[in-house]
Amino acid sequence: MNAFSRRHFLPRGVTAIIIGLLCQGGPGVAQTHRDLSVERIPDGRRIALVIGNANYPGHKLINPVHDADDMKAALERVGFTVNLGKDLSKRAMQDQVAKFLGDLREGDVALFYFSGHGMEIDGENLLVPTDFPSAMPPPNEAKAASFPLEDVQRSLEKSKARLSILVMDACRTNPYRRVTRAWDQGMAPVDAALGAYIAFAASPGQTADDNSNERNGLFTKFLLHELGAPPPLSQVFREVRDNVYEASGKVQRPYLVDQVTGDFNFRSLAQTAPAATAPPPEAAPAPQAPMEEGLRLYREGNCEAALKLFDRAIRESPQDPFAQNATGVAYVCLKQYSLAIPRFDMAIRLRPSFAEAYMNRGAAYSTEGQYDLAVENFDWAVEAEPWNPVFFTRRGQANFQLRKYEEALADFNRGIELNPGGADAFYGRGQVRERQGHYAEAADDFAAALERNSTLTAAKQDLDRVRKRLSIR
Repeated sequence: MNAFSRRHFLPRGVTAIIIGLLCQGGPGVAQTHRDLSVERIPDGRRIALVIGNANYPGHKLINPVHDADDMKAALERVGFTVNLGKDLSKRAMQDQVAKFLGDLREGDVALFYFSGHGMEIDGENLLVPTDFPSAMPPPNEAKAASFPLEDVQRSLEKSKARLSILVMDACRTNPYRRVTRAWDQGMAPVDAALGAYIAFAASPGQTADDNSNERNGLFTKFLLHELGAPPPLSQVFREVRDNVYEASGKVQRPYLVDQVTGDFNFRSLAQTAPAATAPPPEAAPAPQAPMEEGLRLYREGNCEAALKLFDRAIRESPQDPFAQNATGVAYVCLKQYSLAIPRFDMAIRLRPSFAEAYMNRGAAYSTEGQYDLAVENFDWAVEAEPWNPVFFTRRGQANFQLRKYEEALADFNRGIELNPGGADAFYGRGQVRERQGHYAEAADDFAAALERNSTLTAAKQDLDRVRKRLSIR
């Protein structure tokens, strides 16, 4: 059975789409088929905040201001009202973001774009303002001087916007002196919430030099091209992904996680509709569709009410894989795993190319202790996306539970190779090595996991235990 004959699904949503434009490269073209099976997200106001930070102390970047100017123009052509900020301090970034969020209304499409330096500390992705110290401070001070990407993501998820899009072009080779190895490895993976579409311009842990020989970064360059005659949102980023991969000589592979529940067309109404002879009468706001309202309730932690709406969406559109997947995720939230798995089954049958569905179903099987079935699902996920470190790490964890230590070790090694900045694969490899009696190597892995995520309590406990064993010996 090929890689796309069975897959794990998470719903395509209406609320948070995170595009992490991490790295840059040179020209190339690739094509993918168009996906016409999704429901289009209705249009509301289109509001964007675009930030380009280039004038860093001692090392001015070439692309970010150009990227920001060009994104502003491209977004305005497709109907967005754009606020533009350049070379912003942390306080100015906070003020601009607060105003952007405060201006959003029910039914808006909100887009946040940042181009500049970014970093990852303890698994947290940080945007770097222009008043960041010229020499890298200690980790806690570096966090305090930066702007957390998660703050924007979570605030947008809770906002009144119907659809939120985050675009982060922040993985240029960082000139700051790092004080831990993990900071050299680019940005950290982002877990997509229900209703999110995440696209990083490179796989987790990858970095690339700033594309200073051209006006725009590689990912932004191809994104601007796609916005010139835009297909639906999901197709935009598939084509950008393939173009970047080919243009970089197959070195830089964008990383996509699809959990949204509809699709959005960047083409503005003015570009698609015939001119009206008179303005239409103002219509009353339409009630929210079941999937949209369900997503809102899910984000608020009201999983039982969300489940009822997702179930209603299935009754209205039984062939919608995203509604099936959303229902499964709601069952998982309620810890009803035996009811979640059939929904994931149905979503996979309806949309074999729904990559995240295998991950959901595999995770559900793991929680139920059915690790053989979990490994099978993670196998399909790995076949479909062999560049995804999360899939290898999850399969390694399931293999560890099955006491298949060599298979688990191979998975964790591959996860580390794909994302050297990730803590979970190091921790998993440490567990395998401890179980195999290689205590010194296990201690090194637990320490590496803590270096990348100092809040990983289990790794600290295991490290203390292994060091005691080594001291006794």
